[in-house]
Amino acid sequence: MSSKIKTNTLKLIGEEIRGYRINCSNISQTELSKSLGVSRSLLNKIENGLRKIDEKNIKTFCNVLNLELYDYYKLMILSGFDVSFEKTDIEKENIIKILRFLKIKGFINEREKIILSALQIFDKSVELFSLLADLHLQKRDYVNAESYLLMAIDLYKEIGSDYISLSSLYHNYGNIYFEKALTLNEERNFLILKISVPNNKSKESDLKIEMLGKIIINNLKKAEDFFLKAHKIERSNPYIIEQLAKLYFNLGANYKKKYSYYKKSEFFYHRLLEIENDIGTQNKMEAGVFIALIKAKTGKIDESLQLINLLLNFNKDFALSYYCKALIYLIKQDNLEKAFYYLEKSFTKNSYLRELAKYDIDLNKLRFNEQYKNKFEEIVF
Repeated sequence: MSSKIKTNTLKLIGEEIRGYRINCSNISQTELSKSLGVSRSLLNKIENGLRKIDEKNIKTFCNVLNLELYDYYKLMILSGFDVSFEKTDIEKENIIKILRFLKIKGFINEREKIILSALQIFDKSVELFSLLADLHLQKRDYVNAESYLLMAIDLYKEIGSDYISLSSLYHNYGNIYFEKALTLNEERNFLILKISVPNNKSKESDLKIEMLGKIIINNLKKAEDFFLKAHKIERSNPYIIEQLAKLYFNLGANYKKKYSYYKKSEFFYHRLLEIENDIGTQNKMEAGVFIALIKAKTGKIDESLQLINLLLNFNKDFALSYYCKALIYLIKQDNLEKAFYYLEKSFTKNSYLRELAKYDIDLNKLRFNEQYKNKFEEIVF
C-alpha cells in the first residue's frame, strides 16, 4: 500500500467520487457523508482532492451507491491500496478496463504492477502480454515491447482472444518500429541542427547522421510490413489507415524515392477521410493539413495553399493549419515574412507546437536566416 499520493492523483480520485455521487445516485454531500460516517467537511475535501479517502470508506461508498466491482477496484488502485483478483472472465474484463483507464490518465507504474500481478493468475493471456508490450513502448523500452508482443502474437495463434484481434497485434507490432524510427529521427535532426552551426561540422557527425538515416528507414520499412499485414485483415480500420498515412509521410521525408511515398501517404489520408467511421473533426483536420503539406512537398504549391486556406476558413483555431502554412511558404521560398507570421500564430493557438519546432529541420530557412534567427529563437525557446 502506498502511503503518499500525488496531488494530481488525489484530485482525480475526488473527481471520480463526485462524479459517482452525482451521476449514479444524485445524493447530496450531506446524505453521503452520513452513510460513510464522516463529516460533510471531510467529504468535501476528498471530492476537491485535498484529503485521501480510506480503504473502509471506499468499500462503504461503493456499496451505498451500488457501484460495480470495476469501480471499486479503480478507486482502490488510485488510492494506493492493494487489490486481489480472481481467475474469472469477468475479473479479466475488469482488469483490462482498469488498465485502459489508467493509460488514458497517464499512470505507468500502477499499470505495470497490475499487469504483472494479473499474469500470476492469467498466465496465458494475449491481452495482458499486449498491454505489457504497450506499456514498455510508452517507456521507449523497445526491446521488451517487442519481446512481450511476440509472446502475445504466438499465444494468439495458439488460443485466440475474445478481447483483441490479430490485426490489432500486427498494428501494435508495427508501432514499435514506427515509434523507434521517430525517436531516432529526433536524434538525427538534433545532430543535423548541431552541425549547421559554424565550426561544429565533422566527418564523424556526418557518418553518424548517415548511419541513423539508414536505421530509421530500416525501422520504417519493418513497420510498413506489419501495418500492411494489419490492413490486409481490416481494410476499413481507421487507426491502421491513419498509421499507414503517417508512415508513408515519414518515409517520404527520409527516403530518396520520396515522391512515391508522399503519394502513398496522400492516398491513405484521402482514404481516412472517405471511410464511414466517424474519426472526429480533429483527425479530419489533421488529415487535410498533411494532404496540403504533401502537395507542397511534391511541387503543387498553389493547390497546397488553396487547401490550407479552405481548412483555415473552416476552423480558424486549428493550430497545425498555421504551422503547415508557414512550412508551405518556406517550401515556396518567396516570403519568409509570411512564414514567420504563420509560425508565430500557430504557437499562440497551441504552445505545444514549440516543441515540434525546436528540432524541425524544415524550419531551417528561418532558423539560420540573419534577419529572422533571433526572432525565431525568441518565439520557439
